[in-house]
Amino acid sequence: MTQKVNAIANGHAILTLLAAQTTEHGVTDIAKSTGISPSSCFNILRTLVDLRLATFDEKTKGYSLGPGIFELARNGLSHDRIVAATQPVLIALAQKHNATFGLWDIVNQSEAVLIAMGENSSPARLSLQIGSRQPIGAGATGRANLSMHEQNIPWLKSKFAEVHWQGSIDFNEYLKDINQARERGYAIDRDKYYLGISTISTTFDESKTGRRYCLTAVLLSGAHSPESIDAVGHDLKAQAARLVAEC
Repeated sequence: MTQKVNAIANGHAILTLLAAQTTEHGVTDIAKSTGISPSSCFNILRTLVDLRLATFDEKTKGYSLGPGIFELARNGLSHDRIVAATQPVLIALAQKHNATFGLWDIVNQSEAVLIAMGENSSPARLSLQIGSRQPIGAGATGRANLSMHEQNIPWLKSKFAEVHWQGSIDFNEYLKDINQARERGYAIDRDKYYLGISTISTTFDESKTGRRYCLTAVLLSGAHSPESIDAVGHDLKAQAARLVAEC
């Protein structure tokens, strides 16, 4: 077995905590949560700040992820053929449909991570952050991804239960949405994951990409009719098939 390098493992633990937190935390809280000694935790955090992988707020004395972590992710992903080919498509789709489009990577069948994004030029646009994470079953991305699985009802129920739904939805409705996504090739979430927001998503052919990606639109529900949402879904499905064929 490879010997673990504690400094790297501790740095990874701290970055993982910073990525998951919803509010900034100080050294004491971070040390307690990660099990790292306060002195070591402080030194690692200072080093991460120097490397721009973390930021420190002088007022709150709290730490958060820094811009360097996203730059590393973008630079690494730029060499992925799917990501490189998808980026200009996301921008074109955003302008065409007056919405925000993203490419999500399904990681270890546990969560979806945003790895590319395209925005429109409207001042009233929805913005996403590269590196954002959500439960594997959340939104249209979740339904599209889960539609590719066999009908393992207990497992699907567990994924549904992991999501904090703002809108009213039960599992039977959710399962119906998954089955519809399987039939038409794209999934829709309207005001269920987030109130006032609709998402439309389709998957790439995993047998050809080697990984499970979801191409997803995020838009204001009130600005789009059911017909225009379906139009976005058809466009997403066509673009995903074209990208896979070209790559």
